[in-house]
Amino acid sequence: MKNIQFIVLILFFCVFPGCADVPDETGIEDIIDEIETEIEQEKEDLCRNGFKDEWEECDFFNFISCSEYDETLIGPASCEECKWVVSGCDDLDSCRDEHCSGKGTCKESYLFHDIYCDCDEGYDGADCSEEIK
Repeated sequence: MKNIQFIVLILFFCVFPGCADVPDETGIEDIIDEIETEIEQEKEDLCRNGFKDEWEECDFFNFISCSEYDETLIGPASCEECKWVVSGCDDLDSCRDEHCSGKGTCKESYLFHDIYCDCDEGYDGADCSEEIK
């Protein structure tokens, strides 16, 4: 009886050799690329959730003061795609000369952190260039 079972088993494997699907060969590089793509997608989904994760430079909405990014800066900083955008920032030391004609102090607005000038006595105007007579 065991011989018949053995013969039937051999015949089964000989008659149906292609029934089982053989997985396609996938190179290790393809697997790594797929995993990296999934990780990047997960990171992108977590960006802008209000919680700064270890791979993010920042994660917030609206504007904050550039001084929160670097205390030597003034102006509005934002966060886009979880990376700092500091293009609106100016160096605090040179701001007086660049924005306020050397005749005022640079200040930030409370809400949007825009730079404005607090003019020295005897000067007026947006950049403190107008002398009051």
